[in-house]
Amino acid sequence: MLSINLNRTGFSLSIHLYCSQSDYLKAKSGRMLTSEQKKLRDKIYSCVLKAEELLSRLNEPTKESFIKFYKSDLNLSSGSKVDCFALLQAKFVELESEERFGSAKSYLCTIQSFKSFRKTLYLEDVTESFVKGYKDFMVKRKRSATTIGMYLRNLRAIYNQAVSDGFGSSSG
Repeated sequence: MLSINLNRTGFSLSIHLYCSQSDYLKAKSGRMLTSEQKKLRDKIYSCVLKAEELLSRLNEPTKESFIKFYKSDLNLSSGSKVDCFALLQAKFVELESEERFGSAKSYLCTIQSFKSFRKTLYLEDVTESFVKGYKDFMVKRKRSATTIGMYLRNLRAIYNQAVSDGFGSSSG
């Protein structure tokens, strides 16, 4: 179990490390460890580091947003920026798992469209000038206003969700 304290409210998160109590205590002490205990120590430190990094990235973390991103295997950040493609991919996977295949395909097309416009896209890059440039790019490729609007709506949805989850700010 990993104990988290957010705004004076604590909760525990299962990290699925199975060992005896003596192995756990030994791994935490760091002295004269077997190879298995060293692996256990490394896994514990990896979980703690992931939690600390996530907490430092979230502006206003909640239990729900922390758990959502902690349990996600996505690498949402590159340095200090949040990867929009990872967020779009997560939404695609979520919609597919809910068998909402039409919406999932829309997100997949959104990813492909934005990747054709830019190789990387971070939450912090989404500005009014970015949106204008994207619209111009799509018009030059002879895409309809409906298609452009659909892709921008998907981007806006993940942007707003990321802000709601504590990444970035709504001022952009």
